[in-house]
Amino acid sequence: MLNQQLNLIEPDLHGKSWSPGQSRGSHMSNSPDLIITADNPRTGETVYAEFERAEAYALARLVRSLNLEDCRSKAVSDDDAHLMTEGLAKLQSFFVAAGIAPW
Repeated sequence: MLNQQLNLIEPDLHGKSWSPGQSRGSHMSNSPDLIITADNPRTGETVYAEFERAEAYALARLVRSLNLEDCRSKAVSDDDAHLMTEGLAKLQSFFVAAGIAPW
């Protein structure tokens, strides 16, 4: 079974406001705003992906925009499409809980 740990790293705003689409200016930290890690059961390695806040918001918008018909167009079966939408719903819930929900 795949063991995943998801961590949200809050942005270092230094008292400045920020909104999706805004570039990370010199007032922002170079640290990522979202880190997703997973342990690969085949290799035992821990892999990770780092996202800046704008990337995380863009990814959240993409996840939000996908629907069953989109999944059906990529799936190998109807059951597969439903599994995809269940996974998307979990990602949407994660983004909401992490404060990265642009809706």
